[in-house]
Amino acid sequence: MEGAYGPLFNQGSAPRLSLVSISSGSCGNCAILSYGSKSIIIDAGVGIRRFQQTVKAKGLDISGVQAIFITHDHADHTRGAVRLAHRYQWPIYAGPGVAGALINHRYASAELGAYLKRMEVGATVRIGEMAVRSFEVPHDATQNVGYAVDTPAGRYTHITDIGEVTPTIIREIRAANYLVFESNYDTEMLRKGRYPFYLKERIAGGRGHISNDASAQVIAEHLQKSTRFLALCHLSGENNTPELALETHRKKMRVTYDHEANGLQLVVLKRNECSPVYHLTKER
Repeated sequence: MEGAYGPLFNQGSAPRLSLVSISSGSCGNCAILSYGSKSIIIDAGVGIRRFQQTVKAKGLDISGVQAIFITHDHADHTRGAVRLAHRYQWPIYAGPGVAGALINHRYASAELGAYLKRMEVGATVRIGEMAVRSFEVPHDATQNVGYAVDTPAGRYTHITDIGEVTPTIIREIRAANYLVFESNYDTEMLRKGRYPFYLKERIAGGRGHISNDASAQVIAEHLQKSTRFLALCHLSGENNTPELALETHRKKMRVTYDHEANGLQLVVLKRNECSPVYHLTKER
């Protein structure tokens, strides 16, 4: 499933589903999902200069990008959206509440209206053979959503920045063939760390972020054998490590879900670091 840097899609007659994370975390979030010759961006929280430098350095082919989809209006998910849309003529899809907030965002401009497409929560937008549907998740921003993307190769689901697990999130986990899911902080690291009390409360509250333990528990209980790929995202740089997040999930899954026996690929999307291109499906 994991490939080298290079084109996100194959140009032959056998399409495949591919993912690359430009960045994941409070430093900025941006992922590119491709099926066949079409691609979408989920969140644009990195500046245009960083985006362009990363794309060039890694040899990523973005010629197939058709649109940007925004999960919520925090800057680490929207910072580069307007400049990217203007530079590449990409539409920006966001819920009505998020769209309204973006218009008044400090990173927005008068040019935003030309690119902004309001997408009702629960609606589906078709991009090539990808059907992109939003669903509500709890977080302390404006109208937060995750995305489920149905393709001929299966369903890709992207869930980040959640304060707690809801029945909707459980349902989406159970239906995912390829899942990106938040694992933001280690409970003990957060408790003992240097963050002020109000920030610790905000992070650990029901509309902040989700811990390694909570993430691992819901994954272990609800992930299906049909899920082939799991990427942990939005790790805290202060209160978590990739090794700790992975080990927490592995321990939980050993009890209820043998991920290695079921052929699940488990990875971490790192902060400030472009991932390899994950070819989630092979060429037919």
